Amino acid sequence: MAVTKSFKDESRSDWELQLSDPEIQESLTILLQKLPRIKEAVLFSERAIDFVAAVSQDEETLQKFIGNAGKELSAYHLNEESLRSLTTLIKKLPNIIKVVSVLEDLLEFGKNVLQDDDSLDYIKEGMEEMATPIFSPLKEAKERTEQDNQQVSIFTLLKWLKEPQVQKGLKYVHALLEVYSEKHKK
Repeated sequence: MAVTKSFKDESRSDWELQLSDPEIQESLTILLQKLPRIKEAVLFSERAIDFVAAVSQDEETLQKFIGNAGKELSAYHLNEESLRSLTTLIKKLPNIIKVVSVLEDLLEFGKNVLQDDDSLDYIKEGMEEMATPIFSPLKEAKERTEQDNQQVSIFTLLKWLKEPQVQKGLKYVHALLEVYSEKHKK
């Protein structure tokens, strides 16, 4: 009898120790708060199981359901591979739902931004700020080209070929042409 009592004392001590943990207390509180919803879900499941059991015992209803379903399913040429794919799709539905939800949120955000003039102005200003460093040198080079009336001779080209920036640019163009050539052959 002493052995049984010490086992119960140790077991009770473990329970008391675990119940003193704040995380476990919080979990139990949440579980107790959700018990009505859990009860409703269990009752709903029981009613659904009872319904399915009743329908499966009613041969006339079952025959109508199977007959109609069989006709509809035969049009889709279901085979083992199709059923496996359907099962895989059903397993992945929670992830698909998450992705679709995110896409819906993004679409709603985009729609709201496109309908808001202030947001569009802000985006336009930001793009102009980003584009200025890129297009400003191009614009300046175009202006210089238009102002320069000097003829380009073969000697000018040879002089330019000695400049490091021209060499670097020519190497880049050559490498780019090689890459395009290799990709085109494939």
